Amino acid sequence: FESTDQPNDALFVVEGALRDPDLSLEQRKELSIIQADLLSQSKQFARLKELAETTPADLWPEDYRLFALAEASYGLGDDNAALNQYKELQKEFPRSPWLAPAIYGRAFVHQRLGQNPEAIHWFNQFYRMSKDEGQKAEALYNILVTQHQMAAWKDGIKTAEKFLAAFPQAPEVENAQYFLGYFHFKLQDYARAAGALQIFIDRYPQSALKTRALFYLGSSHQSQNNAPEALKFYDMVSADVSDVDLAASARKNKALVYLKEKQNEKAAEELHQMVELAATEVPDPDLILWLVEYDVSQQNYPQALQTLQKVKGRWSGENLGRAEYWSADIHRRNHQCNEALPAFDEVLKQDEDTSFKGLAYLGKADCLAQMQQYPQAQSLLKEVLEKYRNDTFVTLRAKFEAARLEEAQGHFEEASKLYMLVAVLYKDETIVPEALHRAGEIFEKLDRKADAVKVYTEIIRDYSGSSYFQKAQERIKVLQ
Repeated sequence: FESTDQPNDALFVVEGALRDPDLSLEQRKELSIIQADLLSQSKQFARLKELAETTPADLWPEDYRLFALAEASYGLGDDNAALNQYKELQKEFPRSPWLAPAIYGRAFVHQRLGQNPEAIHWFNQFYRMSKDEGQKAEALYNILVTQHQMAAWKDGIKTAEKFLAAFPQAPEVENAQYFLGYFHFKLQDYARAAGALQIFIDRYPQSALKTRALFYLGSSHQSQNNAPEALKFYDMVSADVSDVDLAASARKNKALVYLKEKQNEKAAEELHQMVELAATEVPDPDLILWLVEYDVSQQNYPQALQTLQKVKGRWSGENLGRAEYWSADIHRRNHQCNEALPAFDEVLKQDEDTSFKGLAYLGKADCLAQMQQYPQAQSLLKEVLEKYRNDTFVTLRAKFEAARLEEAQGHFEEASKLYMLVAVLYKDETIVPEALHRAGEIFEKLDRKADAVKVYTEIIRDYSGSSYFQKAQERIKVLQ
């Protein structure tokens, strides 16, 4: 029964035998120790402790009693008692036949207490003492596990290589090969990591660690700028949703690969899939807000709002403020100012004085303008210009919005002056070309064709990458 890993059945047989009154003392000693070992194997630690405390001295030698008590204490979670009992056995009985297993048990106690250097020391002691190859392999593997817990990547690589060379048939060899690749990855030695992980995947295609190995293999290729290989392995990981967090991380990394290659549409698709997976890891705010901005640029407002709704409950502080701002601004862009205004007000209530808070003021001012509440909008823009006078990002946009507000009221002369002021004061690649183009349109309305041609020419000369470049060219052809 014991050889077939059925300790409870073996225990039943032993305890039946111990009831035999005709047993000799030596037989009873032997069976009593076997009984204790089986109680430990079957995790009946309370019974083991009781047995250790009540078995007479003529059946158990004192060194074995200490060992059994230590095993029971460890099994019952009393690590301090177990450690003291193992130590006492080592001190009092240095030639005990149970010294080696006591040292091994002590190593596990240190490991569970988080005393990793001590655990490695005693695992090493046991490794040197043991003559059993299976026990030696197990001890060396436990050193490897402890080094993983310590993030001792360099030492872990040496141990993994030693293990793989010494015990190629051990049951732990699969995990040791994985650790070797993972430790190289953590040291940013991506070429060696890729090599070790590829061996792992080739040798152990059914391993429970395969998906995780594929992820780190993809990451290793990504870090070496090998996008095709990285995407190939990330595809395998993202197809397996049994580990949602890993699949989400693969989607995120695929998006980063596509962003680097300026394939924004593919990057957005991967990020949408990542959001849908609802992984436990808090989504990267910068990536999510890039996705929202991308959807907004495609005028896919429902998708942008859905993304924000899924993630903003998991953010706080400035990131939550950024999410609230975008929710409000999407409603504004969609001319839903009844919903946008209270959302902007929520952003403005926050304590942090960020640029997004400044943009919330501008969004609110635009909504007031859309609702033709021009005096309130003008007053708010003046407040923004005063409050954020040292913030170029906000003041540029505030001046631009002030010009739009004048234009909306038909104050074309004043609007053109403000648009031109924006163009003179700033060199922004997005807003300045639009300000110049709007000024040109106003000059055309005012029959000032020469001025219109002048500003359109400025767009062509200074902002050739702008979406207004072609529009400016077309207007010049018409005007000339």
